[in-house]
Order: sequence, then C-alpha cells, then structure tokens
Amino acid sequence: HDASERADDVGLDAEIHRQIGVVPVGQYAKALEVRALARHLFRRPLEVWLALDRTAFLEEAGYSVSLGTFCDRKLTPRNLVLRALRDHAQRHSPTASR
Repeated sequence: HDASERADDVGLDAEIHRQIGVVPVGQYAKALEVRALARHLFRRPLEVWLALDRTAFLEEAGYSVSLGTFCDRKLTPRNLVLRALRDHAQRHSPTASR
C-alpha cells in the first residue's frame, strides 16, 4: 500500500491526508536519515561547546579547571572529562563571596 491507500484504510479521505502531511514511508525514512546525519555531524561539536561553557562558568566561580579526555574516542565517543578544583586562596579571600 502507498500512503494514500493506507490513509483510506483508516478512513481518511485524500484531502485530509494531504492536509495532515502524511508522507509515503520512503520519504519519511529519507527524512529520518537526514535528521540522523545532522545529529551525528553536530554531536561532538555541541558536546565540546557545552563542556567549554561549563569550564568558563566554573573558572568564573573561582575554580581551577581542566578539560580533557579520559579514554580513546574509539572506546567511547563521550570521553570528555572536566576536572575542577576550588582555588584555596580564592575560597578564603574576603572578595570571593562577591
């Protein structure tokens, strides 16, 4: 069955079928492939950007921060590690709470 026939099978006429945007399965599968590709392409840059944003936030809060990896990306693509240590001098400074 094509999408129109499936719409008819569940009681949708052609106009309603057109209005709700039901697409043939092949087109839907292609759209999912494109979406998955886009997600894959931007996953790592987005994760790095978020980690760098957290790094900046922690540095502004008085932490000494390092960002690195804890294993090879072949083992796991989510291999970022953020290490933050509170600066001891900053913690006891009278201006640290400002």
